[in-house]
Amino acid sequence: MKTLIRSRDAASRGAALMIALALVVVLTGLALAYFSLTTTDRQLAQSSYTYTSADLLTRSALDIVVNDFKQEILTAGNDCKYVQHSATAIRRRLDPKLDQAQL
Repeated sequence: MKTLIRSRDAASRGAALMIALALVVVLTGLALAYFSLTTTDRQLAQSSYTYTSADLLTRSALDIVVNDFKQEILTAGNDCKYVQHSATAIRRRLDPKLDQAQL
């Protein structure tokens, strides 16, 4: 009779151990799936950021070129004045302390 009680007790302990191990395996699998998903999402976000940054740079460069062409078209008859104005603006940017007499 005592051996029957002990064998049942040992069997229930073994079943509890197997359930606990199965639970640990399932939780480990879920954790690995979560980390894999977050890594993929991070790579996707980085790719999207890089694409957006490149697109913004391209659009800005295009706007600068188009505006330069527009400026050249508008000042086609006044080439000398435009060149002189540009040179003056560059000198002022290089040395803002220059006054009109020095320019």
